[in-house]
Amino acid sequence: MTPTPTPPSLPDLTLQLPNPPRESWNNQNSRWQLELDIVVINSGARVGPFDSFDIMLVFSGRPADVIRFTPPLAGSIWYYLYQGGLSSFSCYSPECAIKVTIDPANQITESDESNNTAEYRYNKN
Repeated sequence: MTPTPTPPSLPDLTLQLPNPPRESWNNQNSRWQLELDIVVINSGARVGPFDSFDIMLVFSGRPADVIRFTPPLAGSIWYYLYQGGLSSFSCYSPECAIKVTIDPANQITESDESNNTAEYRYNKN
């Protein structure tokens, strides 16, 4: 009997937004900015052969920014502090939402694609 080869394990990138978005004053640019903590965990195999791919930020239904991302090694956690101008994140409603998607073009084949998007809803009161 010939043994069945084990398929290679796949990466599993998980996206988390652990803290609420916050506004801060940027002295260098003399403007208000949005800060957002983004955490990417790779609990699967090493990502390859891509050097980088995108993280897309959507604010209240409108594309706001794209970050080029270098994937974490297998079994590692990547932390990123996003700092962007508030003009891209204008929300005139009391209820705002930031949606972040890692690898929106699905360049990386993963064991679980359902954990690539995270959304944070908050009230601007």
